[in-house]
Amino acid sequence: MKKIKYIVLIALFFCMTIEVNAAECKLTEDSIVTYAAVDYDDIPYCTNVTTTCDGSNNLCTSGCFPLTIASILASYGADDVKPQNVSSYLCYNYPDEAQARQYGNIIQSQSFFDMFNMKVEKIEGSVAAIDTALSQNKTVLASVTSASRFSSGNSGHYVAIALKNGNQYYVINTAKVAEAYRTSGWYSKEDIEQEVIRPLNQYMGLHSIIPTNCSNTSGSTNNGGACDPNTSGRTEDCYSDWGDIFGNIDPEESSGCSTIFIDENGNYTDLHEFVQGLFTLIKIATPIIVIALSTFDYIKAIAASNADEMKKANSRTIKRLIVGLIIFFLPFILDILFELFGLYDLSRCNIGT
Repeated sequence: MKKIKYIVLIALFFCMTIEVNAAECKLTEDSIVTYAAVDYDDIPYCTNVTTTCDGSNNLCTSGCFPLTIASILASYGADDVKPQNVSSYLCYNYPDEAQARQYGNIIQSQSFFDMFNMKVEKIEGSVAAIDTALSQNKTVLASVTSASRFSSGNSGHYVAIALKNGNQYYVINTAKVAEAYRTSGWYSKEDIEQEVIRPLNQYMGLHSIIPTNCSNTSGSTNNGGACDPNTSGRTEDCYSDWGDIFGNIDPEESSGCSTIFIDENGNYTDLHEFVQGLFTLIKIATPIIVIALSTFDYIKAIAASNADEMKKANSRTIKRLIVGLIIFFLPFILDILFELFGLYDLSRCNIGT
């Protein structure tokens, strides 16, 4: 009798577990996450240079693809996948495509799917195909041209369609401008036809996305070489390695950067700000000091009308120039030395740039 009770309890627990997992795979409006571009203007994208949202070297301006992918996965419960995770992986493994924001090969890459444990399929560019994907609890990634009002600039843009309620569709839009047609929310079927289907980027088109563990088909799992397609035998769930870094950083080569200069949320630490400020001060102060001291020496020599003093001024100026150049290029010199000795890359930590 006791054995039967135990079997029943185990069966009930198993059934409850299945229901919980299934529920996580079905999106609701409350579960949807939008990583807004305006929150990532201090995170570089495939570069060591940081600009504001008016520039082009950060996730705010150039990162709608990784922002949207991260938003989709987080909506399914993978909240440990941040935009930095996706952008870092893209910039390291597909630097040319990511830098140029050409994602055609990436969106077809099994390594990319495996990396973030998702099943991706290209679907027909129609509202009917979107409806079918949504009915299967999938989210639709859409690539639209600048003709779409969902886009916030003169270039193309990515949005995601996550839910349908009657003739209303929930659009995830990470665009940097918060105004009509540029925020996440409910839009009509006519909006989807006018702002997604008609201005659809025909080369990229529409793709359905769902986490692998939500799919009823035998999708790929995160296995050998997921962190780097050029290596094999790596079976750990390694996308978490990318959570603390950005740009084109290899986590194995820059763990010092992630733990010393960047915290667990991907933000610069106080030490980073201090060192970067010190290097900036050196670059500004060094030439000013060299010019000021040399000018003072020459004024003294000219005022004294002394040839020896002029020779001394020339000698001191040359020495100051040599020392000044060494100090000015100190960040670059340290970067080379750190790399030679197998330490982290300062320039990739956005120090001295």
